[in-house]
Amino acid sequence: AFRYCPIGLDLAQFLYLCAPNELRRNKERDLISCYHKFMLEFLGDDYSKAPSLDQVFRSYEERKVAGCITAVWYFPTILLDGVVGQYLLDDSDKFQQFALVDRRQAVTDYMEKDVRYKERLEAAVEELVEMSFKLDELPVPC
Repeated sequence: AFRYCPIGLDLAQFLYLCAPNELRRNKERDLISCYHKFMLEFLGDDYSKAPSLDQVFRSYEERKVAGCITAVWYFPTILLDGVVGQYLLDDSDKFQQFALVDRRQAVTDYMEKDVRYKERLEAAVEELVEMSFKLDELPVPC
């Protein structure tokens, strides 16, 4: 088996990028327990090398802020409608402006057109702001 990052980081990025906020918040422990269960099944006889469920929860809690930051960073791009994304990719100047310089206007314009896009971005940013007020209280990764 190989390992590239802490299990909590993998889980945090997966849950923050793939699960809607309400689902993640309401079912977080269930989703992590399910992940752990299937990880043990996958490992089979090597299960003794796996972290305990408590270790997985702790690792996730220590890295939730990283998952939230990843969502805030990626969502403006990955949640774009395919047509809009293609429009940006087809023009190297527009893509460079969006990806490397300043995407605020493009994101704001698209938020006005797509309510779901706006809601996902706002929810992620709001959660990151909430976390920022509690940084001193958040668990520190070992």
